[in-house]
Amino acid sequence: NKVIVSDGQYNVHSVRMPCSGGWFKLYYNTGHFEIFANNKGNLFCKNAGRKNWYGGERYDFNFAQQSCVNGFVQFDVVKTSKDFTVYVGGNQIYKKDFGSYSGDCLQSINRITSHVYDSRALTFHLYAQGWLKFQKENNSNNKVIVSDGQYNVHSVRMPCSGGWFKLYYNTGHFEIFANNRGNLFCKNAGRKNWYGG
Repeated sequence: NKVIVSDGQYNVHSVRMPCSGGWFKLYYNTGHFEIFANNKGNLFCKNAGRKNWYGGERYDFNFAQQSCVNGFVQFDVVKTSKDFTVYVGGNQIYKKDFGSYSGDCLQSINRITSHVYDSRALTFHLYAQGWLKFQKENNSNNKVIVSDGQYNVHSVRMPCSGGWFKLYYNTGHFEIFANNRGNLFCKNAGRKNWYGG
């Protein structure tokens, strides 16, 4: 419900962690994001809050152990100037809303480096270098109800150089990658053999 915003900027990236578990940290110019012990994590924002943890604020969270697909648990991160959200299999496991107290996390991410704290394999994917701008068209009729049918119309503008983006809906997701491939995921659909849909 926050995928299309006027003049909004999004940074989307993913980490695939082996089913056996692991411990990784993504370092941003704005702070870091960390997952460890299979069910714990934290987000650190430089110059945020009371600045009592390395000059910023650390936000700890727990989450239920997630199911594996093809040997990995994939964490999808969506960062905007308003919030930081983590999904696994289309399900939200953590969200932090930003405010005037959020320090550098209000800024865009322009640098990501990764570190793994154990010897288990980790594949790190960055969906798009830099920020992709998602623009909502100035059209008051972008959501139209016609007789018994309901329409929702929205748009994504991707740079000609290409990219990789995913729109998360309450009903599933829509994804474009590799410049010529895409998919639509519907929750609770069909044989339910891919994340329950």
